[in-house]
Amino acid sequence: MEEKKIDICIPCLVKNTEAYRIKKANFLKLIGIPVNNILISSKKGLANARNDLMKKTATEWFLFLDDDIVLNKKWWKKISRYMDSDKIGAICGFGLPDSTALIILRHLFLMRGLRHQRGFASNTLIKKKAVEGIILTREGRLEDLELQEKIKAKGYEWKFCLAYCRHTKKPGKVFAEAFSDFIKIKKEKGIFKAIMSI
Repeated sequence: MEEKKIDICIPCLVKNTEAYRIKKANFLKLIGIPVNNILISSKKGLANARNDLMKKTATEWFLFLDDDIVLNKKWWKKISRYMDSDKIGAICGFGLPDSTALIILRHLFLMRGLRHQRGFASNTLIKKKAVEGIILTREGRLEDLELQEKIKAKGYEWKFCLAYCRHTKKPGKVFAEAFSDFIKIKKEKGIFKAIMSI
């Protein structure tokens, strides 16, 4: 039985060219992902870009994939096994940066358990039905946390899967963004949520 094809949705990308889309599609197909279309939004702001892509996608499931994430065959095999569930609205993997220290920290954080984990949207498979009517309003970062909360509010599960891929962002920038996110979430939702969201 042929796998259902999915749209690949890449937010906030300037290099929206046919050559880039063909290259990206060929690589993803090579590692086993059944690509329907490569959709790119160059809209400013992650929330605006994701809103734009959620409107454009036409497949039952679509993949939010940041440009600095490199997937692999094991990632797709682990993620796709949950697509038949009616209860799941999003399936999230984990991007590991090119830093031994950050990889160790990520695994330590995962030992907290996944129940209250923040759903990063950099490599997340989303059910189209689960985002119908959702409009993201968050400016700057943390739009992924807003998306997670809104999907769960509709009665769907945000599934965390121990599927790892490569995050090519520089370690220093990862640290800086994590610290900034921690401060913002602590201020808005308290220390427990902040600790669980990094």
